[in-house]
Amino acid sequence: VRPAPWGVSVLEEKKGMYNALLYKKFPVLFRQKIQPERPWQYYVIVLSFILLFVSIAFKSALWSSTFFIVWLLFTSAFIRKRLLQRSKAWYHVTEMIATSVMIPFHSLYWRLYGAIKFRVFFV
Repeated sequence: VRPAPWGVSVLEEKKGMYNALLYKKFPVLFRQKIQPERPWQYYVIVLSFILLFVSIAFKSALWSSTFFIVWLLFTSAFIRKRLLQRSKAWYHVTEMIATSVMIPFHSLYWRLYGAIKFRVFFV
């Protein structure tokens, strides 16, 4: 295994923009072979994070705590999934936690960027 810079998994999300192009050209094969399901977990994480700040702006403690709990649960599940059967060295665990918080945002950004660039409805 070649050494990789810290946070390389976040940088790799940029390649996701080309999934929109693959989907545009081969929608059936894309759903069969590459990505059978949409990244619903990412959508929930990003949407709950956005709604958390909207509810903070409207000073709604109930909604703020609700959206924070949703964000925390889904993000924690994502972190746990990424850490399963991986190195438990402190530097690796801290990298996985930090990048797991960033990946859903980067992934959906590049997904949307690719959908706009290649003019395809790619959710």
